[in-house]
Amino acid sequence: MTTIRATVRGGRLELERPIDLPDGTKLDIPIPETDDLASPEEIARGLAAMARMIPFDMSEEEREAWEAERRERKEWEKAKFFDRAESMRRMIDGEIPPR
Repeated sequence: MTTIRATVRGGRLELERPIDLPDGTKLDIPIPETDDLASPEEIARGLAAMARMIPFDMSEEEREAWEAERRERKEWEKAKFFDRAESMRRMIDGEIPPR
């Protein structure tokens, strides 16, 4: 699909460049919904709510446990990668039915 750029002036579309369409060609032009835009007051309320949020902090012990779990999961995924790839290859080739 080709798009064209136009500006609305006086209720009419002004194209940035001429287009090569026969006279009488009908076009469906989607109109953006302006009602969906937040008002300045809604934006201010949203920004104020974000400013009140308490940052998430982990203790050193929590961070270490989280990092250890991430490393363990990464090693598990690396260990299983080739087995899973081979299983998918066999499914694609029709050697084994999908689970």
